[in-house]
Amino acid sequence: MEYGDNNGLAPWTSIDIVAPEFGHGVEIATSSLRGYYLYESAALREGLSDIWGVMVRNYAKPNDANVYINGGDVTTNGIRNLSNPKAKNHPDTYLGDFWNADPDYFPAHRRSNILSHWFYILAEGKTGTNDLGNSYSIQGIGKEKAAQIVYRAETVYFESNTDFHLSRLYTIKAASDLFGVDSQEAKTACMAWYAVGVGGNSCFPRIIIISGGLGDGDPTDQPDEVDVICDEQEVVYSLLFVEPSANIVWNVSSNLERLGGGMLSIKVKSRAGANGHAYVTATVDGVTYRKDIWIGEPQVTFRYEQTIPFQVYVYIEGLNGTDVTKQGITNIGWLLNNPTGNCVASLDVYAHNNFQALVQANCNRWFATLHAGVQNECGITKLTRNVTSDGYSGGGDPCYRAMEYAGQAFIFPCDILYPSASKHHTIKQFTIHNYMGVHYGTYQNTNILPFKLPLGLYFIKILDEKGNLTTIKYIKQ
Repeated sequence: MEYGDNNGLAPWTSIDIVAPEFGHGVEIATSSLRGYYLYESAALREGLSDIWGVMVRNYAKPNDANVYINGGDVTTNGIRNLSNPKAKNHPDTYLGDFWNADPDYFPAHRRSNILSHWFYILAEGKTGTNDLGNSYSIQGIGKEKAAQIVYRAETVYFESNTDFHLSRLYTIKAASDLFGVDSQEAKTACMAWYAVGVGGNSCFPRIIIISGGLGDGDPTDQPDEVDVICDEQEVVYSLLFVEPSANIVWNVSSNLERLGGGMLSIKVKSRAGANGHAYVTATVDGVTYRKDIWIGEPQVTFRYEQTIPFQVYVYIEGLNGTDVTKQGITNIGWLLNNPTGNCVASLDVYAHNNFQALVQANCNRWFATLHAGVQNECGITKLTRNVTSDGYSGGGDPCYRAMEYAGQAFIFPCDILYPSASKHHTIKQFTIHNYMGVHYGTYQNTNILPFKLPLGLYFIKILDEKGNLTTIKYIKQ
């Protein structure tokens, strides 16, 4: 093993430089993580080495204040700071600040701080809020116990393709092996991962997917999340934070077939032709834990609701009483086609959950076709619905709009660019109400709106000389 002379300065032979390099040898002989620098496994390699650098330095220099600073003996302020990665412009949160800060696209050393900072929190404890906005307060378990957990995970569970989410699962397993499934050490390992942005804070007994289905190998799913199974897919579920000696009884819904398993796990698959809600439960010493599952593509329909003449609300809801929020839906796409009538319909989608859309126009005589594609991991369900304003016949009904121009507000036909008071006296009468139904007057033989209307939303009912009634919307700003 060769070390550089640091351009004639302090040579790169300090204990916190040498020890991590020997740590690489341990990793190569055990887990053999993939070393390509864009893989998370490469970041884990570097993080493990820094952890062993800390432990060797702690053995050689007990109570060293700089034990968590890598390279501090040969460079000013060190190369990496495991206790405070952001001091070196390194990330302390998975996918957080400085995650993509590498101009040379070799991010493994930088991203290694997620594992090494997790180790610091596990050992020493920390209170704070990470870049995801997750607050935490953790009491550390000490360096020795933390190192035992890392070593067992690295030598027993880590494999070449292990990523951060799998390393979370494996370190929790290692802590459970060493100190007990329901031990404070296992729960602290779990919470320390939450602190660095990997996984949730559900560090208590629950059912997780081990293989198959949505979230394959990902222990980050929360108890209220829904797993998705497709096409008679086989899935293994396991209990987390439960002692093997506990009294455990597994049950499944009728649309799942039980294939086998042990005390802490169960293997199931969806029955042929099944589609809809399903579940797996585990009763542990009399307490039942449940994992909700959705089988197959989404089962959804449109619900249509018109509140005022020119607006139509369309909702995506579960078909036959199913819960649309528990179908594992990952994306909804909306499209409005072929709007016709005296004014053009537009589409607004509520981004809060995308389960609601509003189709509206500036008059009450329009027609359009609304499409939605609702997607989960199993496929896309497509919906189509014709939407129309109340009473629209598709004929040449009049279209009016209201707007301010040159300091005055006018009502005028939609095909006129600029209104004026001397034109458009086809209007015989109009009546104004606000959105709460309060009447603001009836006006005859004019197209000029009253000047002193308060700011707000109004509905104007127009009667023209031919007896046509039209209702339009007007917002005074």
